[in-house]
Amino acid sequence: MNSFFSTYTIFFTLLIQLIGLTFASIVDPYIKKNHRIIILINCVLTSMLIAQNYLDYSFSLEKSQYFYRTITGIVGYSLRPVILVMWIYLIRRNQSLIIAWSLIIVNTMIHMTALFSNVCFTITPDNIFSRGPLGYSCHVISGVLLLYLFWLSTDTYIESVNFGIDKNKSASIPDVSNSVSSINMRQELKKYGYGLEALIPTFCVLVIIVSVVLDSKIYLADQPIAFLTMAIVSCNLFYYLWLHLGFVRAYEEEKKAKEE
Repeated sequence: MNSFFSTYTIFFTLLIQLIGLTFASIVDPYIKKNHRIIILINCVLTSMLIAQNYLDYSFSLEKSQYFYRTITGIVGYSLRPVILVMWIYLIRRNQSLIIAWSLIIVNTMIHMTALFSNVCFTITPDNIFSRGPLGYSCHVISGVLLLYLFWLSTDTYIESVNFGIDKNKSASIPDVSNSVSSINMRQELKKYGYGLEALIPTFCVLVIIVSVVLDSKIYLADQPIAFLTMAIVSCNLFYYLWLHLGFVRAYEEEKKAKEE
């Protein structure tokens, strides 16, 4: 009974978060249209991942359902990198994501081989999961995407704490004149909020890494929801908060500039 209650408590919590995020992103006047669409797409993808986790767990309980468990396994391994690419869309500037989508296609094709081969993974007729030579391809591809996401996140943070330095000027760091007052510096720090909100994407990357480690180190037979799925739901919320804070700040600065 306790296991049953815990399971459905987790499901309820995750779904409520997704419903709240969906509603908030729709009514938020500060979020740009393209970012709103990406967030909504990720809500759909994450909902599919939650359903996949539950179905995979349910199919694992009966030996006769091994084929359906193979299908849910392919879906799960294919979805996770796509969600990472959606996060990259949120923080990229003008970078092309052709390589990222190529990796997504390769990852999906590799895992689809489970239908006729054990080169990636297979579910035996006894409903036992067996990983093949390419069984960690999703982990490797997701790791590459995470590194790229981390690089973009770090670049975002550096720019947020770059106190008004003109990038078009010389690459050398200019001497700070004594005429620059401490008051102006405090104004810059206040304006950029110490760049702390730009750490949110980086924090999300770390959360994903920790969740993958937990999934690999802690195995619970009666746990239908992976740590990674829970982390993805939470990070969707974190990314929304990050975008909201950034757009609100830009709106307030624009409003203040007009008033002056």
